[in-house]
Amino acid sequence: MSSWSAGCDSITTLSSASPEPNPTISSPAPPRRDPHSRSASLSEKKRKNKARLPEDPAVVAACNARAADEFYKVQREWGCYHWRARPKSRREELQRLPALCNDFESFDKQMAYNSPEDHGLHAEIRAEMHERRKLEMQKEREARMQPGREIHARMMQRAEALQRDVEKHLENISVYEQNVDRLEQRMGEFAHEVREYGVQKIIRGRMAHQIDFGRQGRHSL
Repeated sequence: MSSWSAGCDSITTLSSASPEPNPTISSPAPPRRDPHSRSASLSEKKRKNKARLPEDPAVVAACNARAADEFYKVQREWGCYHWRARPKSRREELQRLPALCNDFESFDKQMAYNSPEDHGLHAEIRAEMHERRKLEMQKEREARMQPGREIHARMMQRAEALQRDVEKHLENISVYEQNVDRLEQRMGEFAHEVREYGVQKIIRGRMAHQIDFGRQGRHSL
């Protein structure tokens, strides 16, 4: 038997015949009850009397048509499952949802099968699954990028430290150059003083020699 024939056999056709009333057995009068119990009993009697009324064939046909339409829709929406495992109504779909989700192989196939006719609970499940998958992929992407970000952060820290060291050394070099310039200036000044001292000493020596030579000449005369 195919899934469709089994589904057709499972549709319950509403009967328009009124059930025969059960025979009444005489019994002693019931004890006196409170007003609430009496009103509940009257409501129950009204409901039973209403159920015994003959049903309109048009209403029965409409109900059967809606039930059949719902059956085929639910069967199509869960078409990747074995026909025995498919729900036959929206109510049964809700009741059997945990079992449907626990059939992982069929559930994955059904979620992978995308149909424009999907709607209701099935479409909501797929939308929720897609949203969760998107979040999981985003988390996985963030996890893959995290080591690279950490390496980049460490490299930036080292680059900043190197830059600070270079700036510090350049500052030291500038101070050193200034010290060298001052030392060179002092050495130049000292060399100039040495030259002046030498020149003055030579001049004084010559002058002393000339004076001594003049004195010797006068003594010889």
